[in-house]
Amino acid sequence: MKRFISLIIIIIVILTACQNGSDNDKTSETKNNSDETQRINETEILPVLPEDADYEGYEFRVVTRGDERHSSPLHTRDIYADEQNGESINDAVYLRNRTVEDMFNVKIVMYALNEDDERRPNNAVQAAVLADEDLYDLLMTHEIYAAPTAQNGYLMNLANIPYIDLSKPWWDKSATNDLSVGNKIFLALSDFSVSTSDYAHTILFNKQLQEL
Repeated sequence: MKRFISLIIIIIVILTACQNGSDNDKTSETKNNSDETQRINETEILPVLPEDADYEGYEFRVVTRGDERHSSPLHTRDIYADEQNGESINDAVYLRNRTVEDMFNVKIVMYALNEDDERRPNNAVQAAVLADEDLYDLLMTHEIYAAPTAQNGYLMNLANIPYIDLSKPWWDKSATNDLSVGNKIFLALSDFSVSTSDYAHTILFNKQLQEL
């Protein structure tokens, strides 16, 4: 049970850590904006988490694809950073993880599996479940590969996990609605992943040609 509570805590606190940073920036604004800053702080939405939780150095294990096919980190960037290097996202991820680790006495560990097979992380999770091995806590993968993994029963129903409230604004409401079946949801999208913005696509067309 400890393993799944750790999963809940880290996911939610990681998300709110970045939000808290932006709020702190607001409080440093000039006096003319103090009233607006106060209003924002008064309406701040925070997660509900257990108090004084100590997970005794538990390793929270995230499995994902590596970045062998990319010139810069893409799949691993959202999850882990070894150190600060002056790059905005890298440093935010580093500080976010250190905050969570210090707050709950855990260690975030990333397993980046070779990208020669994009389904490798999913296959690793499947193999671990079938062998009854406790190897991973969180799977970060492409949605098209995650769906079969969920359908075949290798993922937990997020709706049944304490402290995960998918109605909070840091979760993607549209994705939650589209990926839910009844009261079951095995996949979720949130502000945790910056990559969702990288993969945004648009469709452009000429209205005049369309009317011909």
